[in-house]
Amino acid sequence: MDAFPPAFVGAASPRLGARGTRFGSAAGALTRADWEAVMEEAVTAAPADTHLWRYWAAGLADAGFSPLALFVYARGVAAAGESPHLLVPWAILEAAAGATIKARELFGRSAAAAPADEATYSAWATMEAGAGRSASRAAAVLAAGRAACPKSPRLALAAAQAHARAGRPEQARSTFADGVAASPHDGLLWQAWADFEFKAGDAARARALCERGVVAAPGLSSLWLTWALTEAAAGDGATARRLFQRGTAASPADPAVWQAWGRFEEAAGDADAARSLYQTATVHLAAAAVADRVGSGSGRGSSARRSRDTGGCLYLAWGRLEATAGNPAKAREVLAAGLARADAPASHVRLHTAAAAVEAGAGAAAAARAHLRAALALDRRDVRTLTALAAVEAAAGDAAAARSLLRRALAAAPRDAVAAAAAARLEWSAFRAEAGAEARTRALWARAAAAAGGGGGGVAREWAAWEVAAGHPDRAAAVRRAAAGGRPAGRPRAQ
Repeated sequence: MDAFPPAFVGAASPRLGARGTRFGSAAGALTRADWEAVMEEAVTAAPADTHLWRYWAAGLADAGFSPLALFVYARGVAAAGESPHLLVPWAILEAAAGATIKARELFGRSAAAAPADEATYSAWATMEAGAGRSASRAAAVLAAGRAACPKSPRLALAAAQAHARAGRPEQARSTFADGVAASPHDGLLWQAWADFEFKAGDAARARALCERGVVAAPGLSSLWLTWALTEAAAGDGATARRLFQRGTAASPADPAVWQAWGRFEEAAGDADAARSLYQTATVHLAAAAVADRVGSGSGRGSSARRSRDTGGCLYLAWGRLEATAGNPAKAREVLAAGLARADAPASHVRLHTAAAAVEAGAGAAAAARAHLRAALALDRRDVRTLTALAAVEAAAGDAAAARSLLRRALAAAPRDAVAAAAAARLEWSAFRAEAGAEARTRALWARAAAAAGGGGGGVAREWAAWEVAAGHPDRAAAVRRAAAGGRPAGRPRAQ
């Protein structure tokens, strides 16, 4: 039985008036039918309230009922009118379901209804720039958005990053400069520009941008983090530590800064310091969770916080530290604590897969399988989970189940090198007696090498070794030559 209302009930309860008391302390204890009955009553009383419609649709989508959520968005727009507040999340949900043409229509309607709504252009461009979609369309959307919203830091950031991805560094710099000139106190723009320069190899410029950025936005913890990572990469550990500390002071409940600082100490060989940082961070996260619940109860909580990772990355890093240090019991405890927290589904997927790795390492196949199946219940297309579960099934002797899982992984992520290489190994080890096994294995190795890039690297070496073992030294030589030339070997001609 599905438990409703969703965790972010506090953000909408004040708008529900007396109906909100039917939620109250019952959050997570109602059935979906009960919850939807309250929502139906609420929108009937206030059909023009876009917040109610959005809350209803978002709750359904968050619980996995996307088709119903799409229907609610359509009803909401029909009742409340053309509003970006409903059209944009509706378009995003359509795009996630693969309905790109419908999503474009909805984004267009949103832009027509509110030409200066920057969220419309930002989300629309993000969709167009997605895998398999049009970079030129994304550029056109951003250009239209910046013309309509010339002082939008959000759109300046998106346009600059689009230039960077397309290999146009000078245009990216120019766009960043225009953005900070129009919005000098926007810390995210300064941070993104600094990060761009750091990745381009100009640490001095990145440092200078961070220095200017923290003056403009001293409370932005991620900007301190970018500066700390810049100094760490330059080998100045003492300065990096001071900057990590400033970042945690700016936002004590930001798990990303604590995680990065802990990973830095791990890399420096001080596991105890990392462990202490992770433990301190969990105290701040717990305090923030209490404050957030209090705020939500009064309508002041942040529903957006629950849409992203709110600490899972920290528990993941700590759990892996303990597993690497040979403390599986502590690793289980830490990962279980992370899973016990309300967090983004993607975060729980990663925690489950990490817990599965701990159990598999301890020989507890059933426990590992349970964690991986729990992860798939949250995201049935997650390629890492599918690949990990395939390894568990193969180790348990169920090669057919492993093959099915790897095929699902490659259907979800055709260019995943790890899944393709795992499928190649399994195909030859378990199914070589089948007709066409050699050709299928070779095709999988070719796919893995192409996905790995740069000639295939270690994947290409393993492929070449397989060709030798299969009695084809000439093919192995072709694979090695292609790898040395920095290109994938593709599929050698049949002989």
